[in-house]
Amino acid sequence: MKTFKTSIAFIIAIGLIGVTLVQFAYSQEKTGKTIFEDAKCTACHGVASQGIEAKKKSDKNPDLSKLTEGHDADFFIKYLKKEETLNSKKHPVAFKGSDEDLKTMVDWFIQISKE
Repeated sequence: MKTFKTSIAFIIAIGLIGVTLVQFAYSQEKTGKTIFEDAKCTACHGVASQGIEAKKKSDKNPDLSKLTEGHDADFFIKYLKKEETLNSKKHPVAFKGSDEDLKTMVDWFIQISKE
């Protein structure tokens, strides 16, 4: 009987640990904003509507609060991969994250551009 109770307690403990790990992983989900910041895009660009300031202020590095005027997500994904040009220029730095992260970040820009 003691072994049975110990086994049940062990199973419950393992279950609780599993639930905790799943909740932690979910809370660590990447957002467009965290990807933007982690990719060091703030070195050149700010997003004033989100309270993000560029580390370097320059007219060459526009605020990205209203990024999507005249372009769609596919364009910006290609632009950030240096596969497309904007004003006859490629983006100076290719995005180095995963395609999934790039899509998440671009979708975030599209969402905040509509606000």
